[in-house]
Amino acid sequence: TDKSGDGPYQFFDLVSLALVVFMLKRVYRCAGYDHRGDACFPLANTLSCTFFLAVMLHPSLNHIPVFDTAWTASIFIDTFALIPQLKLLTTRGGTVDTLTGHFIAAMALSKLASLCIWYAACEHLNPNPNKFNASGYSIVAAHMLQLCFCGDFMFYYVKAFATCQKVTIPLPASNTSV
Repeated sequence: TDKSGDGPYQFFDLVSLALVVFMLKRVYRCAGYDHRGDACFPLANTLSCTFFLAVMLHPSLNHIPVFDTAWTASIFIDTFALIPQLKLLTTRGGTVDTLTGHFIAAMALSKLASLCIWYAACEHLNPNPNKFNASGYSIVAAHMLQLCFCGDFMFYYVKAFATCQKVTIPLPASNTSV
C-alpha cells in the first residue's frame, strides 16, 4: 500500500471543508442575501441524508472510515449541488447566460466521465465479493442521478449549440400568461 499521500490529501480535505463552511456562513450573513428562495431547497435535510447515506454506504478506499465517509458524502452532495441552479433556470425560463450554460454543460460532461470510471471500477469498491456491492452501486447510482438532473438542460444546450443560438429554457406551463 502506498502511504505517500496519506497526510497531505486528508489535510486538504479538511481545509476545503473548512473553506466551504466559512463561505456558507458568509453567504448567510450577507445583507443582500435573499432567504426567500431557500424554502425550495431543503439544504439541512439534504446534507443530513447524504451524510447518513455516506456513513452507511462508504467503500473502504484507504481503510480510514472518516475519510472514506467524507469522500462518499462529497459524491452524494455533488449529486444535489446543481439542483438549485437548475431550478432557478427552469422557474425563470428564458435565455440562459452563456457562462452559466457552459458551466452546467461542463459539469454534466464531467459527471459522465466520472460515471464511466466508477462503472468500470465498481467491482473494486466491494471488499467482500460474497456480499452485495452496496458501496459500488450507490456511487454509480449517484452519478446516474446527477446526469438525470442535468438531462433536461443538456437537451436545450445541445439544441442551441446545433442551431448556433443561445440556450433558451421555456417557461413552465404554470408560469405562462394567457
